[in-house]
Amino acid sequence: MILRFCSISMLLAVAALRAQQCPTFTVSERPQIEKFATQWFKLPPNQSLTLTESDSVDAGCYRKLIFRPSVPAPLLILYLTPDKQHLVTNVLDLRVDPAVTRRERQNELLNLLRSGALLTAGQDTAPAKLVVFSDFECPYCKQFAEITVNGVTTPSAMSGGTMIH
Repeated sequence: MILRFCSISMLLAVAALRAQQCPTFTVSERPQIEKFATQWFKLPPNQSLTLTESDSVDAGCYRKLIFRPSVPAPLLILYLTPDKQHLVTNVLDLRVDPAVTRRERQNELLNLLRSGALLTAGQDTAPAKLVVFSDFECPYCKQFAEITVNGVTTPSAMSGGTMIH
């Protein structure tokens, strides 16, 4: 009984300490971040990004920000640094197993596919549209997909030049 009380007390203390260390993210900060992201990715004046979720990633005080575009397009996920001075596209945790993380991401993609979500990247108004037909078991298709995901589908590349179906 005493051990359980001590464990609960320690968890509460850690949570309280974390709350003191991590800066809070307020509703009043949303418009500034939305405006910045919209300008950074050079969206046309008739399009915008709306910050729909803001969750703490871990004890490192990074915040996962999920933006929904005003046009049919994939969600944009960025991370706000603890000092609230930078938005980054990735936070790599050195404490996790990359294979486990890769499997989790594959499962997220599989769930997305099963949900019927649009499998496009880029803007509908892009001057170039790339339609990809691939075989998931083909090693060349896999290599093309990895190159495309890592190079062509970066937010800056997708800001208006190309749309991938």
